[in-house]
Amino acid sequence: MLKSLQRPTSILTILWFVFFYASAILVSHAQTGRYDLRFVQESYDCVARKVVFSAQIRAAHPDSTFIMGSSSLPFTFPAGVLSTPVLSSIQNFSGGRYTTLTMTQQSSVLTLNIVYQGMAPFEDPDNVLTDWKSIAQITFDVPSGSDGCYSLVWNDENAFPSADVNEVVISGGSANEGLAQSGTFEVNTACAFAAGLPVASIMGDTSIFLGEQAVLKVNFTGELPQTISVDGISYSNLSQSPVMINVFPDQTTTYTIDSVSNACGKGTVSGSATVTILSPGITTQNLTNPTVCPGVATSVGFTSTTAFAAGNIFTVQLSDASGSNFVNIPTTGTTSPLTATIPANTPAGSGYRVRVVASNPATIGDPSGPFSVSAAPTATLSGTTTINAGGTANLSVALTGQAPWNVVLSNTVNYTSNVSPLLIPVTPAATTTYSLVSVSDNCTAGTVSGSATVTVLPIGVPCNTLCVPVSIVIIK
Repeated sequence: MLKSLQRPTSILTILWFVFFYASAILVSHAQTGRYDLRFVQESYDCVARKVVFSAQIRAAHPDSTFIMGSSSLPFTFPAGVLSTPVLSSIQNFSGGRYTTLTMTQQSSVLTLNIVYQGMAPFEDPDNVLTDWKSIAQITFDVPSGSDGCYSLVWNDENAFPSADVNEVVISGGSANEGLAQSGTFEVNTACAFAAGLPVASIMGDTSIFLGEQAVLKVNFTGELPQTISVDGISYSNLSQSPVMINVFPDQTTTYTIDSVSNACGKGTVSGSATVTILSPGITTQNLTNPTVCPGVATSVGFTSTTAFAAGNIFTVQLSDASGSNFVNIPTTGTTSPLTATIPANTPAGSGYRVRVVASNPATIGDPSGPFSVSAAPTATLSGTTTINAGGTANLSVALTGQAPWNVVLSNTVNYTSNVSPLLIPVTPAATTTYSLVSVSDNCTAGTVSGSATVTVLPIGVPCNTLCVPVSIVIIK
């Protein structure tokens, strides 16, 4: 049924309207409008947890284009997944020949309302064509805890409220509206943040000798930044792919990605990287002394199952205090044991290791067990006191480093001790201030500090304090 957009106001107009209405019955049979509806997710924001959809319409066939008339387009959204709908942008069928498009809500049903208000002359071209045309954009919040997986469903003629799309039919200078035929109502089912979810893969199969470092490569896509966990270790705030991960396995190990996530949610992982520990042709033996001195040569023994070519050179390498990052150190010798010098500037610490490497063929031996590098010794003098002339005072020297120590006092006397503190008896003839000249241990010379003043009271000068031994007689 066509609805006239004009009202007769005179006898002639009434007669014309009667004629037109009779013709309209024929015209109504000429209505060709047929439409399809769909939703398209336009954008998303994982951090703000928002998603934007475009409501779109098109003519179902080139022969079914039409002029959009006053229409109601209801659709249902999942209220538990999407919330707080807002008509964020209006693209078409609003303004000019139309009143401002509105959106109303009744529970989980939203309706786009279009009102045609065209006036004569009616020369409107078809505006629902075979290309999809955006009617409006609607923005939803994705509640915290929701996975954002939704279905947006247009209400068809069997739903309530149902779609009511009218087309404008222009004939003889007048316009009427009638229902257009519905075509396909696409159901949009997807997850709001799916496009931004991370995807990570790991690679880096390699072979190393025990104690060496292997580098794993992790590639990832999706919204940044991301957090990736590999072998129980989390790497956060990653903003550039790939990321290189250093590992030091003590046995052949296959690494996989535990998880990957970003603001959009938890993503998918794939791939593996196997680091194979090679059986070395050289086995480095543990050092005889569990503590070595910086700047001092030490013996490094090894065994080998490899036949080395002429011109081969053996070199001892020293790790850092964590047992990694081996570097060459001065080495002499062509067979086991080799003699290597621990650099004088090596920091004190435990956890050091050595290993023997060969040049022809190139072979890296497995490392020795851990050992310590000693710190330079220190000596601190104390013992300020007062004695009678001819008496003896004991000075105390607190020592660090490796026993035995050699200490030189300011009186030029050398003292050797296997224990700390070292007690030094002195019998000065007069008040004397003592200091330390030097200290050394089996490793190297160290640093000295402190002083001690021994005050000697002349004979006949009473003590300000009781002298020991002393007898006291009390006279009443």
